[in-house]
Amino acid sequence: MKKALLIIAALGIVLGASSLVAANTNWTGKYICMDQGIWKGTIYDDPTGPAKPYFKGKWVSMDVNKQGTMYASLKPDGYGNYKIIKGTLYDINGNEVGFWDGYFTLMVKPGHGEGAWAWIDAAYIGKWTGQLALTDEE
Repeated sequence: MKKALLIIAALGIVLGASSLVAANTNWTGKYICMDQGIWKGTIYDDPTGPAKPYFKGKWVSMDVNKQGTMYASLKPDGYGNYKIIKGTLYDINGNEVGFWDGYFTLMVKPGHGEGAWAWIDAAYIGKWTGQLALTDEE
């Protein structure tokens, strides 16, 4: 009986710790390419579900009149690090206009992300950076 309780307690601790790392997190950041802009979005990661983690967000240029959405499929390592497997940028009409890659990590406080950002019609590959969006409770 004691062994069963110890096993249940250990599982509770392990699952509780993994759920702290694997949860939906909001991010904000900037990009610099042919233009400059800002982005924000959410990493969706449900450790109990069958779906793979992914990022979904929005971007807007501060230099030209462009905006749209962004999406990325992610590969987690189980320790709060996410590598972007395929990141796609869409304009406001849903047309694919660029790509982004890189990583997000919760191991660096308050959370850090960085990588490459590029438009399909531009030869120059820029950069993006971001951090975990802090809430009032944190």
